[in-house]
Amino acid sequence: MSLNGDVEDGEQEDAAMTQDSLESVEDVPSVSDIVLAQYEDWQGVRYRPGGTDYRGVDCSGLVQAIFRDAFEVDLPRSSTDQARLGEAVPKGDIRPGDLLYFIDRGRKHVGVAVNDRQFIHASRRKGVIISKFEGYWSKRLIRVRRILDEKDQDALMRKGG
Repeated sequence: MSLNGDVEDGEQEDAAMTQDSLESVEDVPSVSDIVLAQYEDWQGVRYRPGGTDYRGVDCSGLVQAIFRDAFEVDLPRSSTDQARLGEAVPKGDIRPGDLLYFIDRGRKHVGVAVNDRQFIHASRRKGVIISKFEGYWSKRLIRVRRILDEKDQDALMRKGG
């Protein structure tokens, strides 16, 4: 800025470049956006024990597909093997992309956090759905594992998803 309060040409260019940078940052999807995009692809696919594709999928097959397709991370096929990966996270520190483990009617079950209130999973009765943690599921949550660390999330942001 000049002494009389006018904006110099270079400062206008810097301000324009900063605005352009901010706009491009806003276009980068969050991990939550990426998980929701996966839900749009999988929504309503029926539950099928051992299933791994759009003809039918079980809970660990869905988790494996989401991480492969959205995050380019190869996870093992079984939820037991998936649960050995990443790091343990306190139940109160859930972030999008975390793996959530439940005991449901005596069976192990896994889903992917959309945010700290919802998760995507393959329901035996309804197929691939989003559920809330309130009530039924919050009482059954036994473990949270974080596969995507902050470096992975930063890399996703730089790649644009």
